[in-house]
This record gives sequence, C-alpha cells and structure tokens, in this order.
Amino acid sequence: MKSQVDFPPLKVVLPQELRSFYAERGYLSSKPHEDRRYARLNVRTHAHIRFFPPPALLEVGPVASDHQQGTVLVKDLSKTGIAILYHRQIFPGERFDVLLHGRAIDATAVRCRRVGRLCYETGAVVNSVTVEPESDSLHH
Repeated sequence: MKSQVDFPPLKVVLPQELRSFYAERGYLSSKPHEDRRYARLNVRTHAHIRFFPPPALLEVGPVASDHQQGTVLVKDLSKTGIAILYHRQIFPGERFDVLLHGRAIDATAVRCRRVGRLCYETGAVVNSVTVEPESDSLHH
C-alpha cells in the first residue's frame, strides 16, 4: 500500500475583494475581445501542488519545502489552462502538478501576479492530465 503524502496546510490569505471567491460557480462568460478556444469553469476548491525540480543549471541551493509541494486554491480550469492561488510567486516556465479529484494536472506557469499579502494568482497552460493514485489526491 502506498503511504499517504503529507501536504502543508493552505497558506493563502485572500484579499477582501476575493472573499466571495467560493460563492461563484459554473462556467465563466467570455469578455469582449477575449479569444478563448475552450470555456473556463469556476472550480473553487483546495488542491495539492507538487513542483517539478528545476533544471540542474538553475539550482542554487537547497529547495524550500513549500517549493516542493503545498496546498493551493484552484480558481478556474479549462481544457488547456488552469488558474490557481498560492501563497508565493510561481515564475513563468515553472512546472508543477495540481492534484485534483484523482487527477494530476501537469502545468507550466505562463503568468503570475500578486493580488494580496500571501496571495499570488498564477495562470498556467495544461500540458497533460493523468490519473493519480487516490492516496495522493485531495477530495473535498
């Protein structure tokens, strides 16, 4: 039997303007001049994140534990992209898995912006989705 992975608790602090974050559900409507191939779905749930190790050339010392794995808030999801909220900046080009409802979503960050103290919104392109062993996924 595979051992349960212990992920750190959620450290994101939502700013006041995002407090109604969990009240929104369903598909997001497109905005004028927004070129989207697939609809975005408001997911609004906790998930786990596992970071891929950086290339050897970029390693400059020990990697902090919250740079290996953590807990995120998933904001929205589409066939080709995912938006998450995390307590630290994720730089464009960083790869990570979001473990959500028995799936591992392999993604690469394309943008990140600070939306509050301990709250960064990261948009990422989805590279692939695989089935994850149940012991490593978070079900809410």
